[in-house]
Amino acid sequence: MPRVPVMRLTLTRQPAVGLLLSVVTGLSLVAACGAPPNASSDELTTRPTAAEAGAPDAGLDVPIPPPEALCTLTGPPVLSQDDVLVFADEFDGAELDRSKWTARDGFRRTGILNHAAAKQVTVAGGALRVSAEPNASPKDPLYPYDAGFVETLGKFARTYGRIEFRARFPYEPGVWFAIWGRPWSTSFPEIDIEVVNRTGDPKTQLYFVHHWAAPPLPADERRAYTMLQEADYSVFRTYTIDWKPGSMTWQVDGVTKLEASGERVPTLPVYWMINAWVGGWTGNPTADTTFPTTFEVDWMRVYRTSGVLADPAVKLTANVKASYPRKDWLDVSVANFDEACAHVELRDGAKVVWTTSTAPWRVPLAVLSPGSHALSLVATDGVRRAETSFTTQIR
Repeated sequence: MPRVPVMRLTLTRQPAVGLLLSVVTGLSLVAACGAPPNASSDELTTRPTAAEAGAPDAGLDVPIPPPEALCTLTGPPVLSQDDVLVFADEFDGAELDRSKWTARDGFRRTGILNHAAAKQVTVAGGALRVSAEPNASPKDPLYPYDAGFVETLGKFARTYGRIEFRARFPYEPGVWFAIWGRPWSTSFPEIDIEVVNRTGDPKTQLYFVHHWAAPPLPADERRAYTMLQEADYSVFRTYTIDWKPGSMTWQVDGVTKLEASGERVPTLPVYWMINAWVGGWTGNPTADTTFPTTFEVDWMRVYRTSGVLADPAVKLTANVKASYPRKDWLDVSVANFDEACAHVELRDGAKVVWTTSTAPWRVPLAVLSPGSHALSLVATDGVRRAETSFTTQIR
């Protein structure tokens, strides 16, 4: 096989707080067969939930759950010369670990042919199994396939680290697979590993993509990528993203294939998604496509790398609503506390009305009276602190 060169991307870096790394110079592109993936050109969409459209319930007697015991604050993690494992799923159980992942239902994206369907995600034989297949009757004429989609949003996100997956992907025309991350509060920059089975090409294509903006910017001004067809991706291989302040590298089995540096490297906490796609820019399935088609992830591991301790952060997992019913809960995301104990407080003005240290972090709105509230979420490990504030109506 011809040797595939490493792609090097140099970008202008603006001053930033934290560890500064030297900028890689030089640029070489591997020609791709067709356009590279564009996983975020359209947002995933779904209908509002019943709770989002619910009627006021200010008159209801909403029970307040008893608080859980809090962990003991110990301050930030201690940095060491070794990398530290901060998130892992070996997928050794009999079902998806709901404390780490959410299997999505109903999401879809313009240009592809599938709904996200939680039933297409299983854990068996020591692996996460993500499948795609035609809808059961009645068939959906616009989105005729169901595909698995899981994410760590609200359960795990962090800034920087070494992210590793061991996975294998079948060849099926018109079906492609993605392991990708994006910042928890914006759509870009996006960190992509995409495995593509194009209609008419008998070999699977592996794309590593650094995707920092969306159209109408021209393609070369919003993303860089490398496409690889040099290996058999139907066998288990280890895919690694090494992400540090100002730099990222993508690797297959320990060999670097793509490098990026500069101001467009993510600086916000990133959460992770694993999913199958059917149709779209790869072409549609053919008579030769076998369904159901399944890819497997043996494990996922994330390490805090030596010498890099990112600032902690806290936010609402979903966008702030103009109003909430008192029976609702706030789902909260925290990042970069790693293995340290972290308390999350809900403050109504200056008053602390609820505290939790149990992940996933949730706050009952029954602790608030009906009316307008200026709220804050504060997360702390006893030394470091993160805060976000918002105003909303409780009904």
